[in-house]
Order: sequence, then structure tokens, then C-alpha cells
Amino acid sequence: MPTYTYRAVDGAGKRTRGESVAASVALATRALEERGLLVLDVAEAPSGTSGPSGGAGARRDVLEVTRALGSLLPVGMPLAQALQAASGVTSGAVVRAAILDVRERVERGDTL
Repeated sequence: MPTYTYRAVDGAGKRTRGESVAASVALATRALEERGLLVLDVAEAPSGTSGPSGGAGARRDVLEVTRALGSLLPVGMPLAQALQAASGVTSGAVVRAAILDVRERVERGDTL
């Protein structure tokens, strides 16, 4: 399984960095969130051997999606609809796929 590097904030507001081994960015993010972390950035570690790399492009895409969600949710847009709309602001296929995967899970009734 690939290794992902992450930046996150814990419940006390302390920034943290680390690595997580998971099958996908979405699963790495989910595991970190289950540990009580607010994930700021997840990207495939540079030593990864296959698949699309994280890189600055992926970070920018995640930032765009995060900003979109930050604007859509406070005005009352339902989460699944906001995720669908936010997936359209990114040009990164990997990030878009991860957001749409999260949307599908939310629509099935899984927790965010």
C-alpha cells in the first residue's frame, strides 16, 4: 500500500505532520479524521512507486475544494450537494475522484 504524508490539526489546535499507510488518499484522510485530526493536506509520499503523485498541484486542488466547501456549507447547502459542487472547482482528477467518493459515502449514510 502507498504511504501518504499529511498535515493536520489536533483537537487542541496543535499542527501535526506525519505519514499514513492506506490504499487511497480518501482512506488515509478518513483514518486520520477517525483519530480526531482535522486534515489540512494529504499527498502521496515522494518515495511512492506508482500512481499519480501528490505534489503542489494536488495541494492546490485540495485547497480549492476546501475553500468551496467552506463557502457552501455555512449558507445551508446540504453536504452531498456541496461535495458535488466542490468537486467541480478542481482540475485534479485524483482530488475530484476522492471528493466524489466521499459524496457517495455521505449519500449512503456514512458519517463524514
